[in-house]
Amino acid sequence: YSNEFIVHLVPEYSDEIVCLYCGVSYLIYHEFHQLRTHVAQLEAELQEMREMAQREKAQREALELERLVWTDSNRLSAFLACFLFSTYLCILLRSDLLNFLFR
Repeated sequence: YSNEFIVHLVPEYSDEIVCLYCGVSYLIYHEFHQLRTHVAQLEAELQEMREMAQREKAQREALELERLVWTDSNRLSAFLACFLFSTYLCILLRSDLLNFLFR
């Protein structure tokens, strides 16, 4: 293409340069390109936020599971403590009962 096709000053808009081959204003093309670049940046940020939200959700679920395990562990410990204490009391009572019976 020769230079006369590439650049032409439009009389009514002296600061706007257009391509005579396709008719697109370079100002509009530049703005469109900036918008596309901005959209790509926003999409990348959105993807990053989605990934961060998924990581946070996984962390919350892991913490909840840990809390449940800890709670169940404490319940089990309390149950075992009660069981052992009651077993100990039974042994003491049997021992006292046997001592009482066989004096």
